[in-house]
Amino acid sequence: MMGDESGRRGFGYWFTAAVGLLLAALGVVLGAGGVWLAVLGGS
Repeated sequence: MMGDESGRRGFGYWFTAAVGLLLAALGVVLGAGGVWLAVLGGS
């Protein structure tokens, strides 16, 4: 599949992008959850 640059990226590119976005979203959710737990637990 090398040289197939007809505007369509390879599966690996999209898989990596999807995993990156998923990890970023998960990090934001976990971060927000941790902050909420700290705020609720500390009040």
